[in-house]
Amino acid sequence: MTELEKIEYARQFIEKLANGVDPLTDQPVPDGDLVNNVRISRCFFYVADILRQVAEKGGVSRLPEAEGKGKKVPFFLSQEKRGDFEFSDRPVPLSEIVRRLNSLVDSDGMRKLTYNDAAEWLVDRGFLSASVDENGVRRKDVAPEGEAIGITKEERFSRSGVYKVAVYSREAQEFLLDNLDSIFDFAEKYRNERKEEKKRPWTREEEEELITLFQGAATARQIAAKLNRPTREVEKRLIRLGLLSEAED
Repeated sequence: MTELEKIEYARQFIEKLANGVDPLTDQPVPDGDLVNNVRISRCFFYVADILRQVAEKGGVSRLPEAEGKGKKVPFFLSQEKRGDFEFSDRPVPLSEIVRRLNSLVDSDGMRKLTYNDAAEWLVDRGFLSASVDENGVRRKDVAPEGEAIGITKEERFSRSGVYKVAVYSREAQEFLLDNLDSIFDFAEKYRNERKEEKKRPWTREEEEELITLFQGAATARQIAAKLNRPTREVEKRLIRLGLLSEAED
């Protein structure tokens, strides 16, 4: 067996473990088994991806990221790094929380967490609500569930006047840190949905049905179910068609 074959063999083993499969029997590992722990599974995926890149480079130890190329691994923050997060006693916007999380990552080969990743997770879990106003603008607001964990609205001033922004108390910041793994998993799923969108272009017939349903007062969620597409994908298409605008939250 060549070195490259050994690397590929090891990658397959680790990738199976990452997916909760026993590499010796090809049977699913029991739910309570250690390998199904989300943090350990994420580490397996990380190592499997490194081995894949090494194999693709012909066994060269330098990874594509070292040359400014290649696929970046999903965002991840160890428990030790999470302990270094700087909490604020004064409520801060979500963008500031995301910035502080990204500042703890010291790897150029890792994708950054985005504001949109976190905001859409909060919408998906019901802590923020998303709606379309009378001008066709998609806006996010604080839901009662969000208020319960410490998300509030605060007035800010700009050259164009007074506006409101959602801010997160220390309690809300701690809640987000406690649910980082869920946010990470959602972010990957969200990105995969966007990749699938590129693989499945919209047809003229779909767009015509989309417009008809939207003008008939159907919600984005209802349209998504009808067209068998993710809700956010439907909203993005409506924005691209000029039927919906994205608000700055």
